[in-house]
Amino acid sequence: MNQFVKKFPKDILPHVSEANQVVDLIHNYTKPRLRTVAETKGSVFGVEQVTDKMNSALPQLTESLIWQSYREIQEPGTAKMIGMIAHLAYWNVFGHLNSLPIDMYHMKQMFISISNIRTKMDLKWTGKKIYHTFIMPMLVLAIRMEIEIIFKNSYPHFFRDPVHEQIAMKQINDLITQLIDPNLFYSRFSFFESGRDAINIKYYKARTTESQTPQERFYRRSALIEQLFTIPSEGKVRALFGTG
Repeated sequence: MNQFVKKFPKDILPHVSEANQVVDLIHNYTKPRLRTVAETKGSVFGVEQVTDKMNSALPQLTESLIWQSYREIQEPGTAKMIGMIAHLAYWNVFGHLNSLPIDMYHMKQMFISISNIRTKMDLKWTGKKIYHTFIMPMLVLAIRMEIEIIFKNSYPHFFRDPVHEQIAMKQINDLITQLIDPNLFYSRFSFFESGRDAINIKYYKARTTESQTPQERFYRRSALIEQLFTIPSEGKVRALFGTG
């Protein structure tokens, strides 16, 4: 795990550094520009630094949060969970080749141990959004990479065959998904899937939603219904008659 942390290319993550600079290799965020004297309308300094529309959605990720994820990856509990998952993966994928198969009781005990460690992680980060949006995806990525390294180092001859590698790693990763990410919430990084235009749309949608009253938000249609019925009947009327 120390090697994972040491060699992880931190700069590929859009974040704000300790020097308060935006590190963004995928170019989703623009640098602050300078207002001219005309724009400042008599400002004392004449020129000031401002953010444009895109900068209203600067990266929420900071360098300190990245280091928090590193520390979580290096926790003894994480190492224990990786070992248990690797052990369980062996018996699920290669167990039929072993002349002394493991019994169901010990299989269940491994599953319970993994679940207990995962539950402790969830409780530790209760109420913190960054856990679900970044720290847990980092953990899932580290677990997948570490288990792949464990198996390839343990059985180099078997994994040297591309067909064997593809089939075995597919089954191992499927097991990891079932154990710690059954809904595929954490097997992705959202900032790699969203371009600058998408971030702008999200920002403007959020601003529009904030300006709406609670009553307007209650009667608002979903995106799918808006596409199906571009000019629907009045929502309040449908609600009164129980037809909407």
